[in-house]
Amino acid sequence: MNEQEFRELSAGHALGALSPDDERAFAAARAGNPEWSQIADHDAETAAALGAQLPAVAPPAMLRDQILGAIAQTPQASPSAPVRDRPSTPAAADHAPDSSPQLATQDEDDREDALDAAYSRRRKWQRGMFALVASVAVLSMIALGTSSLIHALSTPAEVTALQQIESAPDASQASTTFAG
Repeated sequence: MNEQEFRELSAGHALGALSPDDERAFAAARAGNPEWSQIADHDAETAAALGAQLPAVAPPAMLRDQILGAIAQTPQASPSAPVRDRPSTPAAADHAPDSSPQLATQDEDDREDALDAAYSRRRKWQRGMFALVASVAVLSMIALGTSSLIHALSTPAEVTALQQIESAPDASQASTTFAG
């Protein structure tokens, strides 16, 4: 990687806009070329200065509800799971450049794992519901078939023959009265 490519990655890193692959390439180039650290530090300072110039904007009211809803649906770590150390301020994050790409990659991996787990649970639930509905449909068909079979077997042969004669297309009926 040349210095110009590193500058482009450094600007993207300062803005938090790198893909995981680019983030790994940036970290490797920074570790392999310590003299380029000044470029990354300057880009981080520039991004912070740009952010400081922006006026504060209140987030939309529904954003809080969406975030809390997403938290409620996201599986949480068990109490025995280790908690990662994270910088408490953005400035501290800028002074720990070697750990930032790893944490960002770990966070993205954790998010992807959580999304995969949620998707897997949802698919299992959908498959279970499909199996339940299919089972009910099959049992209903079996019950209807069994009841019609029992009805057909319990009907005497004479009644079945009479029904066939009466339902024939050339069947006709006549009625009369007798004296006495």
